[in-house]
Amino acid sequence: MEIERIVETFPDILTSDEQRVSLVVADTADVVLAFAAGLGSPRAIAELELLFGAAQAHLRGRGYSPDVAAEATQRARVALLTGVRTIFTFDGRGALGAFIRVVCVRQALQQARDAKKTVNFEELSATALDTGPELELLRSTYREQVDRAMTGAWAQLSKHDRFVLSLHLHAKHSISEIAKVYGIHRINAARKLASARTALIHGTRRLLQGELGVSSTTASSVLRLTSFGLSVNQLPPATDVGLALR
Repeated sequence: MEIERIVETFPDILTSDEQRVSLVVADTADVVLAFAAGLGSPRAIAELELLFGAAQAHLRGRGYSPDVAAEATQRARVALLTGVRTIFTFDGRGALGAFIRVVCVRQALQQARDAKKTVNFEELSATALDTGPELELLRSTYREQVDRAMTGAWAQLSKHDRFVLSLHLHAKHSISEIAKVYGIHRINAARKLASARTALIHGTRRLLQGELGVSSTTASSVLRLTSFGLSVNQLPPATDVGLALR
């Protein structure tokens, strides 16, 4: 399959000279293979099957059951090679095998959500996320649930815990400054802040467990994967300051 033929056959996909140049200078072998498979070339599809097989093995090695891995891979085939044929979105930035693997992981995660099945997040966080796209996919997949659980946990905190966390997160107070606000020793201020932070984490994990239907260990793994600390800074500041100091 020549690049010129691809450009001629798909003018609606490659709509600019910049896109045509990108096709030529990218990893040509992978790009041409992807486009040829999208066109229906039996030889290209046969080569693509090797990549689908590797992606399925990747899923099984990361804690998914054989049935889930096989179904996710089949869904990826359908998405990539039929209908709108999303295989054409591959632009050569990265290996085609990694692109297919990410699509398969996305399908497996969707299955897990649909069926409320537990994914082995401990193994995923320790060894499976060997490519940036897969890590970002997991983060984006569970960010909404984590944010919702964290917001709920924040609302359930005592007014004292919310206030001391607000001093640290929103007012950017140090331990010494928090100690001055309360009129206590730095050690006691540090303990107060640590206790409030622990209460928020435990509350978030408990609510996340309920929403995802997973174990406490798995919920903790999800929090780590989604960069929990970054979301904490987005919480609203406490409004019951006067009551908290009483």
